[in-house]
This record gives sequence, C-alpha cells and structure tokens, in this order.
Amino acid sequence: MTAPQGQEEFTPTTDVVREWWTLHRDVTMREGRAEFDRWLAAHDAEVAARAVEGAVARLRRLAEDEVAPLRPGQWRLVADLVQESGRIERQEATR
Repeated sequence: MTAPQGQEEFTPTTDVVREWWTLHRDVTMREGRAEFDRWLAAHDAEVAARAVEGAVARLRRLAEDEVAPLRPGQWRLVADLVQESGRIERQEATR
C-alpha cells in the first residue's frame, strides 16, 4: 500500500491480516482463523523450502568450484539439506 506523501508506508502485522481475513469471510471466527493459519503454515513451509533449496544450490556451486571444493564432511551437509528440502515439500503437499 502506498502511503500519502510525507507518511511512512503501512505494513500490517500477521495478526492484523489474520483478523481482517477472519472478519471478511462468511464463516465463523474459529473457521476463518483456522483457514488463515493453514495458509500461513503453507506459506512458511514454501519459504523454508526455497531457503533450503537456495543453500543447496550455493553449496553445489562451491563443490564445483576448483578454488574451494567441498571436503568429504561437507558433502553430508549438502545431502542433509537436500533431504530437508524434500521433507518440507512432502509436508506441504499433504496440507
């Protein structure tokens, strides 16, 4: 949202957005909050998966770099991150 000249741009908190969503749905307060909470959990899982995928990509680039190749123990970290990314994606798919 663009603020009027001379005023800071307003950024609502998660609680403000949750309550707005709840009040503008044709459901009970409990159902509206549950809907928002499910959306937020799915969004957070997607963000986490992207962060893990980004870390994996950076580690793979380091591994391919002749200047700073990964040591054997670091390969385990790459494998763990790939596994975690897959776990987050599977968890997201079941929501």
